[in-house]
Amino acid sequence: MIAAALSLLAAVDGLQAQRLPTVHGSGELAEQTGTSVTELDTRRPADLAVDPVRALSGVPGVLISDRRNEAQDPRLVVRGFGARAAFGIRGIRMLVDGIPASMPDGQGQLSHVPWSADAVVTVNRGPLAVLSGASGAEIQIQTLPELAPAAQTELVVAGGDRQRLSAELNHRGAQADSHRGLAALGYHNGGFRPHSAATRAQLGARWQQRGLGGRWQLVAHALRSRADDPLGLNRADFLADPDQTVSNALVFDTRKALDHAELGWGWTRDDERLQLSAYAGHRQVEQYLAIPSFVQAAPTQSGAVIDLRRWFGGLNVSGGDDRQLHNDGWRYSLGIERQQERRRGFENFIGERLGVRGQLRRDEDNRATARHALIEGWTGNANHQLHGGLRLTRVAMESDDNYFAPGNPDDSGSASDSALLPALEYRWQPNAGLRLHAAFGLGLEVPTLAERAYSVGGGGFNAELDASRFRHAELGLLWRPLSRFAVAANLYRIDSRDELAVAESSGGRTVFRNASNGRRLGAEVLLSAELAAGWQASLSANWIDARIDAEDHGGQVALPGQPRRWAQLSLQGPLVRNNQIGLDWQLSSATPVDSATTERAPGYGRLDLWWTRQLGTSGPLLSVRVDNLFDRRYAGSVIVGERNGRYYEPAPGRELGLGLRWEWQ
Repeated sequence: MIAAALSLLAAVDGLQAQRLPTVHGSGELAEQTGTSVTELDTRRPADLAVDPVRALSGVPGVLISDRRNEAQDPRLVVRGFGARAAFGIRGIRMLVDGIPASMPDGQGQLSHVPWSADAVVTVNRGPLAVLSGASGAEIQIQTLPELAPAAQTELVVAGGDRQRLSAELNHRGAQADSHRGLAALGYHNGGFRPHSAATRAQLGARWQQRGLGGRWQLVAHALRSRADDPLGLNRADFLADPDQTVSNALVFDTRKALDHAELGWGWTRDDERLQLSAYAGHRQVEQYLAIPSFVQAAPTQSGAVIDLRRWFGGLNVSGGDDRQLHNDGWRYSLGIERQQERRRGFENFIGERLGVRGQLRRDEDNRATARHALIEGWTGNANHQLHGGLRLTRVAMESDDNYFAPGNPDDSGSASDSALLPALEYRWQPNAGLRLHAAFGLGLEVPTLAERAYSVGGGGFNAELDASRFRHAELGLLWRPLSRFAVAANLYRIDSRDELAVAESSGGRTVFRNASNGRRLGAEVLLSAELAAGWQASLSANWIDARIDAEDHGGQVALPGQPRRWAQLSLQGPLVRNNQIGLDWQLSSATPVDSATTERAPGYGRLDLWWTRQLGTSGPLLSVRVDNLFDRRYAGSVIVGERNGRYYEPAPGRELGLGLRWEWQ
């Protein structure tokens, strides 16, 4: 399962011509093919912990924070990309079973990912990620029901009044030429803060069949989620009592209802030289915000109840050689992705009643279409390899305003961005235990439809907002002096221009402008070792100096939402027969919360312990966790640029978790 126990990562990259040995662990690092790519084989969980925070913690360059707010996704940052997103995920392309979890406008979400499934997670955070359509990084989650047992079920009870029950069934053809799988999950979270309860139900299905000249696959995901939103805390409230909830969350009954469904289809020719894929889906969101009624009196105010219905889909064709099989070759890809949404806004009051849907204040139809053409090639031998490519991308956006009122004119508009983005990597392997690489790439990050929604002076669609552009360079090495010890390190620099900054934020509207350039200097080190008696250890250490221009401050300021240093040390091993024990020690420096203030979320350190025991030869696997063993109180996440100063989202204190999992082969 996708689990917290990524406690042993053998190396950041693998070799194509001559493979280095792999150190095995509960979260096994599989064969790699790209620069700064970490591929996590999570089919053997260490502690039954299935959530994105534990799944991605410990990956170099990746910072993921648990808001403990089911109304919002976890906060995900990779080398500074996504740091300034107040909610949701920006600048990071995500795919689940080949279906993009990132929309053509760049906004993404993790809410519907089937984290309880057996899967492989691939994180590409280097310059070559641009060839996959990412501005900064790409995360692929590939579920593997064909490798799961015929049936399995799992029950977890954890602190914060959380319970999760999941089940999975799989059927394989006699000749291994077909597979059918079905998975379901139910989840309840009572919340450790007032007004933070949530429920969730997920379904997943997959059908695979070989025949008619290729392999066919059909994948479906569905999610229904209902969650209260406790909002963030200002600094004074956070320091006084991190378990509290501000009164606005209760008065306005802030909450979110989400329904998501998607279907993906794929076909791969038997010779692997041609692949076709398509997907389609629908997402519906209803969210109640805490905006006072007097603020909504402004003619251009769009209300405090969001009603969003989104349809999305795409087509892709790719072909050429397989890098795993050919030292010299090339590939191509052509694709189109489209999202269409109906966004309406309503007042959150009727008379004196608050937290209810009132009068219509916004009604618009938005569209975003992304097209791409890619060609890449590689050549080399056992000692030298060169890999590069060009990606031509164009993103067009349109907004049709259907709501007109005195003081609120037609806010329709359109904009488009395009770029030719190159990426190049050179790898040198002087001997079997050492590999060096250098890489360079250009990236593009377009403003989302939400970021383009408003213009300075109360206007609508902001057609003047330009895309941000990046220049990403990296040097790295992978060194294995001993068969049981590996060191992976990367140095990188990212220069940016036309980054987005907040021009004005009032009355529930946030207006963006192109006002800042920036640079990021960073270093990542991953040490992994297989110790005596079956014990394993890993250390992921990260440093980044990320800065952006701030005209109002006369120079550069730290990039909001990005700590300067963070690390994770993991250790695991056997106690006695059928028993495993492990620990994860996480450290982080202070995190700036806004470019307009000197406030920072304090740094922290926390220690998590886990223990598992196999009950009998065919009995269930018992799991026990103690999270935040020393009961440290800290901000688990921040809301960047929150206009009311409620930047801080508190992490819970010490929590105990128990789990049981049964498998039938």
